[in-house]
Amino acid sequence: MTTSLNHALILSLSLSTALGVLLSVAACNPDEPALVSPRNGIWIYTETNLVSNSCGEDATLDPIASFLIDYDGGEYFDIERGEEDISCEIDGYAFSCDTISLGIVDLAPLVEVAIEFKVHYRGIFDSDSEGRGTEIVTVTCTGADCEETEGLPCTHVADFEFIFAAG
Repeated sequence: MTTSLNHALILSLSLSTALGVLLSVAACNPDEPALVSPRNGIWIYTETNLVSNSCGEDATLDPIASFLIDYDGGEYFDIERGEEDISCEIDGYAFSCDTISLGIVDLAPLVEVAIEFKVHYRGIFDSDSEGRGTEIVTVTCTGADCEETEGLPCTHVADFEFIFAAG
């Protein structure tokens, strides 16, 4: 019984120490408040550099040309895109957006395959009216016939710049 009590105390102390270390690391790197207020309205998007593409031409999406930012202050803004907005967090001048699904292509009844496109944006605001970032598109396959698809999963990574156009 003493041995199991010792093991329990050691485990408890180890967990407490690990939690303390994690909290100290988190305290050293707190989220910065937003140091930029992006303008509400239409922004122009320009892809500037293809970083990598393991998807080939068939699974690559056309880059967007413009998008709409809705910013109400604070550390979050939305990129409006119809039914599902993309929520983004500002940390200082940097931003990171939630990964969202752009859609699923279901190839049934020809084959039991569904191909999903997901996108994640991250970057930096240089000012309230311009910035730059990286778009990461991931293409995955689900279904019984996925082994017949070549090159999936894959990733397309591109750098971009964006500039405010109109409010």
